[in-house]
Amino acid sequence: MTPWHPKVVGRFGTVPDNPRERDFYGPFNKLLHDPSLFSVDSDFAVALQRPHPNINQVGSSPSFVVTHGTKPVFVLQINDPRRICDPSARRNADLRMRTVIQDLIPSCPLPTLDGVCTFGTKLCFYRVDQQTITLPFVVEGDRDEEAISSPLEHWICDVLERKGADQLNSVVRQIKETCEGIPW
Repeated sequence: MTPWHPKVVGRFGTVPDNPRERDFYGPFNKLLHDPSLFSVDSDFAVALQRPHPNINQVGSSPSFVVTHGTKPVFVLQINDPRRICDPSARRNADLRMRTVIQDLIPSCPLPTLDGVCTFGTKLCFYRVDQQTITLPFVVEGDRDEEAISSPLEHWICDVLERKGADQLNSVVRQIKETCEGIPW
């Protein structure tokens, strides 16, 4: 059982048996507003951001960007769960996530910018350090179209299971603690 509010779990329960990417927009929006994450009565706001205009790929997913005031502090990208076993889909999702993070990092007031890339309820965690601006999972030949794709093992946990919920809660708790120490 997950620590999420029953209404959040219920919203994920409305996802059809053969879901598409858009079937997860509502559930993840509800989840991000869970009191243990970015509650509506906090200084955080959750907004859906359209794909980067330089990304000319089929299935360019929008991302949820969480801001504190007007500054980005977290990003969550949703991808079509039916494509998680497709190496090119994972590679495209990883490249889109990197692009979004690279666009947001200059505006982020925190020492790190965290993000989650999803395929359905499966999660892949990202953390970018402001000082080095290096991204996780750098793969040999990253810019080459024939580079090794992002391994399936990067989507290591499920948001509806204890491990995934705990990891997401841990990331958000660190973001909140860091935000408390910033004079806004």
